[in-house]
Parts: sequence; structure tokens; C-alpha cells
Amino acid sequence: MFLNYFLFSFFQYSLLFLSSLPNKKIRTPASHVLIHLQNKKP
Repeated sequence: MFLNYFLFSFFQYSLLFLSSLPNKKIRTPASHVLIHLQNKKP
């Protein structure tokens, strides 16, 4: 369970990093996935 949380956090921070990039082709899908993950978060 802790490992799952760690992987989720790592994935979330990597998406956050991608969404901070100026490239819109990367930023847009990453931010959509990030919002989707935050909505599914227990």
C-alpha cells in the first residue's frame, strides 16, 4: 500500500513537471491526466 502511494506520488509529480513545461503538446494531456487522477484520488 505504501509502495502504491509512492508510485502515485511519483507519477503525479512527474505529470506536474510535464505540465509546467512550455510545450503545449505535452502540457495539455498531462494536465488532463493530472485532473483525472486528482478526481479519482480516495
